[in-house]
Amino acid sequence: MYYQPNGSMVLAQTNYIKELLTKMNMDEANGVSTPMFSTCKLNKHEEDKLPDPLLYKSTIGALQYVTLTTHDIAFYVNKACQLMVEPLESHWSVVKHLLRYLSGTTTNMFLLAWSNPQQQYSLKAYNDSYWANDLDDRLYTSDSCIYHEPNLVAWSYKKQSLVARSGTNVEYLLTPPQSFYG
Repeated sequence: MYYQPNGSMVLAQTNYIKELLTKMNMDEANGVSTPMFSTCKLNKHEEDKLPDPLLYKSTIGALQYVTLTTHDIAFYVNKACQLMVEPLESHWSVVKHLLRYLSGTTTNMFLLAWSNPQQQYSLKAYNDSYWANDLDDRLYTSDSCIYHEPNLVAWSYKKQSLVARSGTNVEYLLTPPQSFYG
């Protein structure tokens, strides 16, 4: 972490990611442009058991720490965490793909920008939902993020506890509050 002259703060985990890649013997791996295969659907019901589940679990633990500054892998790390009970070879290949993605993004940094107190604040929220996206339990999942100015201040991924039988699309348009006293 370091501060810029304008008061903004930059968070980076370059050394941590490089150490993780070295530990996994992937420090010379070619980077990939996406954190996940575009057609990847993970599930628990396959026969290719991983011979060393401890390596899988410790790598996922390290990747959870990386999600603090590399938010684009959070969804995939969360999915890999759900498969930790009995990791499979196909799950391990996804983790290795994430590591290859990180090898190409070691210089990425997370900026917490200074906002001018004289300006009107901007708050933006995004939400995305997936009905029956999980192949194992067919539960509804949703993810969301909230930005204050250019800064990401909150994000979440949640799997619902019940199976939804219907869905609703909602779109909000945020406008400045109006005065009631004209």
